[in-house]
Amino acid sequence: MSTRSKSRKAALDLLYEADIRGRSASDLLSTRLSDEETYIREYTAQLLEGIATHRRKIDELIILHAQGWDMDRMPAVDRNILRIAIYELLWNKDIPEKVAINEALELAKVLLLMIPSRISMECSQQLSQTGKIFRSNSD
Repeated sequence: MSTRSKSRKAALDLLYEADIRGRSASDLLSTRLSDEETYIREYTAQLLEGIATHRRKIDELIILHAQGWDMDRMPAVDRNILRIAIYELLWNKDIPEKVAINEALELAKVLLLMIPSRISMECSQQLSQTGKIFRSNSD
């Protein structure tokens, strides 16, 4: 994973945390930067600051183009992946459009594949250890 990809993932984590805690990402970033034990990559800070600066316009674009989805109905992770991608597409001229889109898809893919992959591994382990796969009582 490239340094910028890691920065995007860290930015996503902080944006998600800010959403869940009802805080601004800028405040959360300031808190983390003041903590000597926490390392924040320069590009992570750039993403968070840029998204904070352009948040109103970014959210307007999401609402306009995500037909049938209110911001409140959209999962926080999805909403924040979109914020990162839109910021990079419109305000970060160092990132080619295709890269911004591909990186957003990669973030989503990694997060979406993580849980089924873990469940699959657990089922394989149970099968090899017990000869059967655990099923809940509701099945």
